[in-house]
Amino acid sequence: MKKPLSIVLLAAVFLAGCSHNLPATKRPGFASRPVPVWLRVNKIVTAAAVQNGEPVNESATFDKTVNRVYTWTEVETDSAPVKIKHSYYADNKQIAEVKLAVKAKSSRIWSSQRVWPGEWEVDVADEDGNVICITSFTVSNTTEHNASKVEKTIQGK
Repeated sequence: MKKPLSIVLLAAVFLAGCSHNLPATKRPGFASRPVPVWLRVNKIVTAAAVQNGEPVNESATFDKTVNRVYTWTEVETDSAPVKIKHSYYADNKQIAEVKLAVKAKSSRIWSSQRVWPGEWEVDVADEDGNVICITSFTVSNTTEHNASKVEKTIQGK
């Protein structure tokens, strides 16, 4: 029996979502729940800044001179507006939760968090708390991050 092409395409689109999917976390007691099909993360990155709605100097490693890290997320939904949240964890302890409004069916949204050396994770969850995607980054104890490169990129030089 042949499956209709629309079902196959829908499955392919749904499965192509967040490339940083679950379970990436090392947090004890974490349990993923099913995520509604109507909301997904197409792309998520951490960066030193966001300029004109786009991430600047994407990285998964930052040095201790970086005071703030941005989590930039491209989200797709069938029914805007919806709300999502970015939950920041440092060394398995929740530090912050940032609520974000997804105002269009395809949106680019971001949050930022003051950071310090350690292993960090950011969960993206829907308004019911279903974790859709997890990304991680590290803030090292070194100062080898090229701060002048970040400055030049932000200024467009």
